[in-house]
Amino acid sequence: MCMTIYISTDKPLPTIPYDEQNRKLNTEDITDNEETLKAVFSKLNIKYVGSDQGCSCGFRHALIDNDNWLDVINDDEIPFDNSNHINLVDLIKKNNADGNTFEILACWEGDQNEPILYRETIKLSDILYKDFHFKERGLYTVLT
Repeated sequence: MCMTIYISTDKPLPTIPYDEQNRKLNTEDITDNEETLKAVFSKLNIKYVGSDQGCSCGFRHALIDNDNWLDVINDDEIPFDNSNHINLVDLIKKNNADGNTFEILACWEGDQNEPILYRETIKLSDILYKDFHFKERGLYTVLT
């Protein structure tokens, strides 16, 4: 099962295909099966955001366990770096010059229609903090 990250903005974000040879942040339009996400967001333009792993698992994330948030630690032999978070922030900065807010939803694949467990308003720069984790079924309003 994979973490999925969706971003909702006033202006459309570019589509960035996943390239196995040059693994980095990628975006794609939502599918017909994900159309129900439109009810979650207040912004009209929604993109799925993948990491260097193709899916969104390369973003720091946390899951809920008996009312406790557990940070998911990358246990691969390669140490975790912040490049996915940096690339996400750069994508927003380059495509949100008017300074509008945007929204991010993090959930496990298949949980797109489950109720939101966590809501928070954050600054764009908060995404870069090493202690920041996208929380499972969390909806973030992000201020630029």
